[in-house]
Amino acid sequence: TVLGMPALSPTMTQGNVEKYLVKVGDPIAAGDRIAEVETDKATVDFDVVDDGIVAKFLIPEGAQDVQVGTPMIVLCEEAGDVAAFADFE
Repeated sequence: TVLGMPALSPTMTQGNVEKYLVKVGDPIAAGDRIAEVETDKATVDFDVVDDGIVAKFLIPEGAQDVQVGTPMIVLCEEAGDVAAFADFE
């Protein structure tokens, strides 16, 4: 599963990745906070709607002006699959 930059407000077209609250290999569940994203109005938590294991970050912390929908994080279903995404782009 690839998670894209979410639209965290009705007017949001892009955001800044302030920081990730999880690391590669961490299991996550629907409702978990995984990142802080700065919108045009505030810094907002990015809560996931999918379960999985963080396999790869596609956008680094501190990235600016990331368009909504841009692939941001790869999730996999099994911890043993994380290494397979090391070179995924």
